[in-house]
Amino acid sequence: MIEETANYKENKIVYFKSEAAESKKNIILLHGYSFESSVWDKINLPTALNKIGYNVYAIDEPGFPKSRNKQISNDLFFDFLKDFITKLGGSCLLGSSAGGYLAAKFSEENASLVKCLILVGAVNLNEITSLSGVKLLGVWGSLDNISDPESASKELERLGGKLVIIKGARHACYLDRPDDFNKVVANFLEKL
Repeated sequence: MIEETANYKENKIVYFKSEAAESKKNIILLHGYSFESSVWDKINLPTALNKIGYNVYAIDEPGFPKSRNKQISNDLFFDFLKDFITKLGGSCLLGSSAGGYLAAKFSEENASLVKCLILVGAVNLNEITSLSGVKLLGVWGSLDNISDPESASKELERLGGKLVIIKGARHACYLDRPDDFNKVVANFLEKL
Protein backbone atom coordinates (compact mmCIF):
# COMPACT_ATOMS: atom_id res chain seq x y z
CA MET A 1 0.00 0.00 0.00
CA ILE A 2 1.15 3.53 -0.75
CA GLU A 3 1.39 6.03 2.11
CA GLU A 4 -0.26 9.42 1.59
CA THR A 5 -0.73 12.39 3.91
CA ALA A 6 -3.70 14.74 4.11
CA ASN A 7 -3.27 17.99 5.96
CA TYR A 8 -6.67 18.86 7.31
CA LYS A 9 -7.30 21.96 9.42
CA GLU A 10 -3.76 21.88 10.85
CA ASN A 11 -3.93 18.13 11.45
CA LYS A 12 -1.78 15.56 9.68
CA ILE A 13 -3.83 12.51 8.75
CA VAL A 14 -1.97 9.62 7.16
CA TYR A 15 -3.69 7.00 5.06
CA PHE A 16 -2.59 4.14 2.88
CA LYS A 17 -4.07 3.39 -0.50
CA SER A 18 -4.14 0.40 -2.78
CA GLU A 19 -6.02 1.01 -5.97
CA ALA A 20 -7.56 -1.45 -8.37
CA ALA A 21 -7.14 -0.78 -12.09
CA GLU A 22 -9.75 1.64 -13.46
CA SER A 23 -12.12 1.13 -10.54
CA LYS A 24 -14.72 3.55 -9.21
CA LYS A 25 -15.57 1.37 -6.21
CA ASN A 26 -14.01 2.50 -2.94
CA ILE A 27 -13.75 1.24 0.61
CA ILE A 28 -12.28 2.99 3.63
CA LEU A 29 -10.93 0.89 6.49
CA LEU A 30 -10.94 2.16 10.09
CA HIS A 31 -8.94 0.27 12.71
CA GLY A 32 -9.82 -0.38 16.34
CA TYR A 33 -8.42 1.48 19.34
CA SER A 34 -5.55 -0.95 20.01
CA PHE A 35 -4.43 -1.16 16.39
CA GLU A 36 -3.28 0.92 13.42
CA SER A 37 -4.09 0.86 9.72
CA SER A 38 -1.26 -1.55 8.92
CA VAL A 39 -3.31 -4.33 10.54
CA TRP A 40 -5.34 -4.63 7.33
CA ASP A 41 -2.22 -5.14 5.23
CA LYS A 42 -1.01 -7.87 7.62
CA ILE A 43 -4.12 -9.94 6.83
CA ASN A 44 -3.98 -9.16 3.08
CA LEU A 45 -7.40 -7.49 3.06
CA PRO A 46 -6.39 -4.74 0.57
CA THR A 47 -5.13 -7.39 -1.89
CA ALA A 48 -8.34 -9.41 -1.54
CA LEU A 49 -10.46 -6.29 -2.14
CA ASN A 50 -8.34 -5.07 -5.07
CA LYS A 51 -8.98 -8.46 -6.72
CA ILE A 52 -12.72 -7.77 -6.71
CA GLY A 53 -12.26 -4.25 -8.07
CA TYR A 54 -12.15 -2.05 -4.94
CA ASN A 55 -9.82 0.85 -4.26
CA VAL A 56 -8.79 0.51 -0.62
CA TYR A 57 -7.97 3.40 1.74
CA ALA A 58 -6.80 2.56 5.27
CA ILE A 59 -6.76 5.62 7.52
CA ASP A 60 -4.53 5.98 10.56
CA GLU A 61 -7.01 7.75 12.79
CA PRO A 62 -5.69 10.93 14.46
CA GLY A 63 -3.88 10.15 17.70
CA PHE A 64 -2.65 6.81 16.32
CA PRO A 65 0.73 5.79 14.89
CA LYS A 66 1.32 7.75 11.71
CA SER A 67 -1.32 10.42 12.40
CA ARG A 68 0.07 10.80 15.91
CA ASN A 69 0.07 14.61 15.96
CA LYS A 70 -2.91 14.66 18.34
CA GLN A 71 -6.27 13.12 19.01
CA ILE A 72 -9.01 15.20 17.39
CA SER A 73 -12.72 15.37 18.08
CA ASN A 74 -15.08 12.95 16.35
CA ASP A 75 -16.77 15.96 14.71
CA LEU A 76 -13.49 17.11 13.12
CA PHE A 77 -12.65 13.56 12.04
CA PHE A 78 -16.14 13.24 10.53
CA ASP A 79 -15.60 16.52 8.65
CA PHE A 80 -12.38 15.06 7.24
CA LEU A 81 -14.12 11.79 6.30
CA LYS A 82 -16.95 13.67 4.64
CA ASP A 83 -14.51 15.66 2.48
CA PHE A 84 -12.43 12.55 1.72
CA ILE A 85 -15.45 10.45 0.70
CA THR A 86 -16.97 13.30 -1.33
CA LYS A 87 -13.75 13.57 -3.34
CA LEU A 88 -13.89 9.81 -3.96
CA GLY A 89 -17.50 10.06 -5.14
CA GLY A 90 -18.83 7.83 -2.35
CA SER A 91 -17.42 4.86 -0.51
CA CYS A 92 -18.12 1.81 1.58
CA LEU A 93 -16.81 1.89 5.15
CA LEU A 94 -15.38 -0.93 7.23
CA GLY A 95 -14.61 -0.31 10.87
CA SER A 96 -13.58 -2.58 13.71
CA SER A 97 -14.33 -2.14 17.41
CA ALA A 98 -14.09 1.62 18.23
CA GLY A 99 -13.43 2.25 14.51
CA GLY A 100 -16.69 0.42 13.84
CA TYR A 101 -18.53 2.77 16.16
CA LEU A 102 -17.00 5.75 14.33
CA ALA A 103 -17.98 4.25 10.96
CA ALA A 104 -21.55 3.63 12.16
CA LYS A 105 -21.92 7.09 13.71
CA PHE A 106 -20.54 8.74 10.56
CA SER A 107 -22.90 6.66 8.39
CA GLU A 108 -25.86 7.63 10.55
CA GLU A 109 -25.11 11.30 9.91
CA ASN A 110 -23.97 10.98 6.27
CA ALA A 111 -25.94 8.06 4.82
CA SER A 112 -26.00 9.53 1.31
CA LEU A 113 -22.19 9.22 1.04
CA VAL A 114 -21.94 5.67 2.40
CA LYS A 115 -22.66 2.91 -0.11
CA CYS A 116 -22.30 0.15 2.46
CA LEU A 117 -21.09 -0.40 6.00
CA ILE A 118 -19.21 -3.36 7.45
CA LEU A 119 -18.92 -3.40 11.23
CA VAL A 120 -16.42 -5.76 12.85
CA GLY A 121 -16.93 -6.34 16.56
CA ALA A 122 -18.16 -2.74 16.76
CA VAL A 123 -18.80 -1.28 20.21
CA ASN A 124 -21.70 0.91 21.40
CA LEU A 125 -24.14 0.00 18.62
CA ASN A 126 -26.98 0.80 21.01
CA GLU A 127 -26.06 4.48 20.51
CA ILE A 128 -26.85 4.31 16.77
CA THR A 129 -30.50 5.14 16.13
CA SER A 130 -30.78 4.62 12.36
CA LEU A 131 -28.76 3.52 9.34
CA SER A 132 -31.60 3.96 6.88
CA GLY A 133 -30.61 3.21 3.30
CA VAL A 134 -27.13 1.88 4.19
CA LYS A 135 -26.41 -1.74 3.28
CA LEU A 136 -25.09 -3.19 6.52
CA LEU A 137 -23.07 -6.26 7.49
CA GLY A 138 -21.72 -7.19 10.90
CA VAL A 139 -18.80 -9.59 11.32
CA TRP A 140 -18.11 -10.90 14.83
CA GLY A 141 -15.96 -13.61 16.34
CA SER A 142 -17.90 -16.25 18.26
CA LEU A 143 -15.51 -15.76 21.21
CA ASP A 144 -15.73 -11.94 21.29
CA ASN A 145 -15.65 -10.94 24.96
CA ILE A 146 -15.59 -7.18 24.31
CA SER A 147 -18.64 -6.75 22.06
CA ASP A 148 -21.11 -9.56 22.71
CA PRO A 149 -22.21 -11.32 19.47
CA GLU A 150 -25.72 -11.99 20.79
CA SER A 151 -26.30 -8.31 21.59
CA ALA A 152 -24.73 -7.37 18.26
CA SER A 153 -27.16 -9.64 16.43
CA LYS A 154 -30.12 -7.82 18.00
CA GLU A 155 -28.67 -4.37 17.30
CA LEU A 156 -27.82 -5.23 13.69
CA GLU A 157 -31.30 -6.61 13.12
CA ARG A 158 -32.77 -3.39 14.57
CA LEU A 159 -30.58 -1.38 12.18
CA GLY A 160 -31.51 -3.49 9.13
CA GLY A 161 -28.29 -5.48 8.82
CA LYS A 162 -27.21 -9.06 9.12
CA LEU A 163 -24.54 -10.73 11.21
CA VAL A 164 -21.91 -13.28 10.19
CA ILE A 165 -20.18 -15.11 13.03
CA ILE A 166 -16.65 -16.42 12.54
CA LYS A 167 -16.40 -19.50 14.74
CA GLY A 168 -13.47 -19.81 17.12
CA ALA A 169 -12.42 -16.18 16.65
CA ARG A 170 -12.08 -13.51 19.30
CA HIS A 171 -12.82 -9.75 19.20
CA ALA A 172 -10.24 -9.08 16.47
CA CYS A 173 -11.69 -11.95 14.42
CA TYR A 174 -9.70 -10.85 11.35
CA LEU A 175 -6.45 -11.72 13.14
CA ASP A 176 -7.64 -15.13 14.33
CA ARG A 177 -9.19 -16.18 11.00
CA PRO A 178 -7.90 -13.79 8.28
CA ASP A 179 -8.82 -15.97 5.30
CA ASP A 180 -12.37 -16.52 6.58
CA PHE A 181 -12.73 -12.82 7.38
CA ASN A 182 -11.48 -11.66 3.98
CA LYS A 183 -13.82 -14.10 2.24
CA VAL A 184 -16.87 -12.87 4.21
CA VAL A 185 -16.06 -9.23 3.41
CA ALA A 186 -15.35 -9.91 -0.28
CA ASN A 187 -18.54 -11.98 -0.70
CA PHE A 188 -20.66 -9.18 0.78
CA LEU A 189 -19.05 -6.53 -1.44
CA GLU A 190 -19.34 -8.64 -4.61
CA LYS A 191 -23.12 -8.91 -4.12
CA LEU A 192 -23.69 -5.13 -3.98
